[in-house]
Amino acid sequence: MGGYLSTNIEQLREMIEDVIYKIEYDEESISEKSRKSFDRFHECRCLAHWPCTWENNFQFVNLVYSLFTGIQVIWGHTPIALGVFIYSQELVVFFAYPIHKHYLKGDGNLFFNIKKKKEKKEKNVKQQLKEIHSKMNAKKNKKDFDSIMEFANSVLELTKKLENENGQLSQDVEHPLVDVVRLVGRKIQTEYLTNLLYKKYESELTSLFPEEVLFDLRTSLAEDGKEFEDIITKLKIEKTLSLNHDLVLPWSWRTSRLVNCIAQIGEGRANGPWRQDFNHNVDIWLPMGIAWVYGGNHSISTGILQGKGSITPEAIYDISAVYDYVDCDGVNYYRKEDGFIISQVKNAEIAAIFEIGRLMKESSISY
Repeated sequence: MGGYLSTNIEQLREMIEDVIYKIEYDEESISEKSRKSFDRFHECRCLAHWPCTWENNFQFVNLVYSLFTGIQVIWGHTPIALGVFIYSQELVVFFAYPIHKHYLKGDGNLFFNIKKKKEKKEKNVKQQLKEIHSKMNAKKNKKDFDSIMEFANSVLELTKKLENENGQLSQDVEHPLVDVVRLVGRKIQTEYLTNLLYKKYESELTSLFPEEVLFDLRTSLAEDGKEFEDIITKLKIEKTLSLNHDLVLPWSWRTSRLVNCIAQIGEGRANGPWRQDFNHNVDIWLPMGIAWVYGGNHSISTGILQGKGSITPEAIYDISAVYDYVDCDGVNYYRKEDGFIISQVKNAEIAAIFEIGRLMKESSISY
């Protein structure tokens, strides 16, 4: 029963893979083509010069079927005829029944030693599934990116209309696009804050650093070799981030550390209320107002959960000049100079925040 069940599960898995492949490429999968090839062979097996008894025909079909399922077959019999059959484009089946003794090998029996290159097939299938998964991710990223950008543009257009009717927003008032950045970032923040609820030891999410979720900051963004850090500007200004309000993106990666911080940090708890200390290291990128955490991830996560505490960033960078070098369409980041693909989009929300920053630059808006 267990073997029967496992066989059915494996067949179901293959059927699902075939459906996904057919949807993605609008053509039959390799395994489906192979099954049809086997069916065609089954219909014309009499051409294979096998002895014309039902028993031997049945044995030979079983032999090829075993080969179709990826099992290496070694079978001996007294040979009486010779033949060859080409099975699909990848597999050649040799079988022989020579009459004369000089055709015989070894102990007088001719052995079928037919091995389908199962490892190669499995590797090809894995590669195809990886490509399908990548294409499906790219489609989802593009759809999500476009939807977010449509929302952001709607907010920007309505804000401009209201400013035309009621006058410009005061410089002391945050522009609504800053709220859109926070809204988009909340999805990322929530995903990373809650992930350890389901992990016993460590998070399996990608580390939440720009080079991991945006693109490699060491990539040349111009033909003259300029990189991200050569283009951005470090500002000599001071800002204070509110953990209750602003977009701070910590990466809590170890379950035990988050447990300890939640249990110990807070009013009336062992370590007292949340406060910034030497371990906390945060950078802000303008104009979007996104804060990357480089130290104190678990305690900062706790402060965000409690909605208490503020933090002074280690550095504040204006990345506005990067938009003169990089474009993003929701699928890839491109070098504007020559169209070179810097990186695929890894996270639709991060890509959208990046492009909302462009809207902010073009409209002279900043966090």
